[in-house]
Formats: sequence, structure tokens, C-alpha cells
Amino acid sequence: MKKLTSVIVLLFMLSFVASCEKKPSQEIAKVENKATEAAAQTSNEVSAKKYSIKSGIIEYSNIIAEIEEKEIVYFDDYGIKECKDTYKNGVLKTSYFSDGVNLFKIIYKDKSAYNVGKASRGTEFKCDWSEIGEKQKSNGEATKLANLNILGKDCEQFSLKTGDIVTTFAGWSGVLLHMEQKTKYGNSLQKAVKFEENANVSPDKFKVPAGFVLK
Repeated sequence: MKKLTSVIVLLFMLSFVASCEKKPSQEIAKVENKATEAAAQTSNEVSAKKYSIKSGIIEYSNIIAEIEEKEIVYFDDYGIKECKDTYKNGVLKTSYFSDGVNLFKIIYKDKSAYNVGKASRGTEFKCDWSEIGEKQKSNGEATKLANLNILGKDCEQFSLKTGDIVTTFAGWSGVLLHMEQKTKYGNSLQKAVKFEENANVSPDKFKVPAGFVLK
């Protein structure tokens, strides 16, 4: 469960850094890369199928420091292939994706692509209470909460406390549909506003775009 703890801390770091306009883009990229790699390996490959459904498209509203932006996550092959598109002011800025073997980051403004490491379980956190460690459950760090209805889905919900960070997760079939973090520095909220299950996802979402330079 050390990996899970790292994921929570890194997710907060990503949210906090992204909200600070004075941070260099290179530093933001480093935090994003680490969070992505950690999230992809969180559950120690419990199953070849990350999610219970084969494919899907989720649109999220992310609110950090009262700034709202959009993310869209696409997945196929039960989440082994996964792509997260991040928008700023309505413009697609970056993508993270797993092709089932490696993780890549795409930066659109300079048409560049980076191989950021090996992939094992897509790019996103799997929301699954059964994969939380028994030690965290028994010592009170992990708390099971009442189910939450999100977009018509009956989602399991639980919270995890890591130091001063309390993170609440809710999801359906392993797919994260809600995540809220509360810290002494500020709060962040990620919530699904659209969810299309068993969607037809283009294979191009898991490829480096033509004309981009792989570094």
C-alpha cells in the first residue's frame, strides 16, 4: 500500500502545482509524470482487467483553487489502454496515454511526445475498496462511506487519510467518477459530468500523433 499512499500525495502535489501559475512548466511536467507512473502501478496487477467494462469515455470537471478546467479520459481493453486529455481555457494542452506497454505524454503546442516509462494498468487510479490494504482499514486511515449516486451509477465511496491530506474517492466498476482532496493548503475536486460506457474509442487515442517528435 506504499504505492497507494504515494499516489495520493502525488495527486495532491499535481493539483497544488497546477494551480500555481508561477511554477515552470518543466516542474509541473515532472510531478505529472510521477503521478501518472505511480497511479498506473498502484494495485500490483491484481487482475489483467482493470475495469469491469471494456471501454468508456469520461468527461471530468476539475476545480482547483476556484479554477475549473476540463479533462476527458478514454479507455479500452478494460483499462489497460487509457488516455487522459487535459484542457485549459477550452484548448487541448496535453495528453497522457498508455498503449498497453508504455506511457506517453503529448504536448500539443510544440508537437512533442515523451515516453515516460512502462505501463501496467493504464494511466488512471482504479477506485476499488477491495484493493485497499487491511492495515489501512484497521488503523482508521481508510474509511468506507455510504454509496454515492453519480450520473445514475451506484458508486462505492471511501476516504483515505495520508498525513494532513484526506482524499475521498467514488467510482463504479473500478472507474473513478469522483475525487475530492482536502488539505490545510486548499481543496480540489474532480467530478465526472459525462460518462459513456462501452464506447467506441478510436485506436488513435493510444498512439503518438502523426508529425509529433518522440523524445
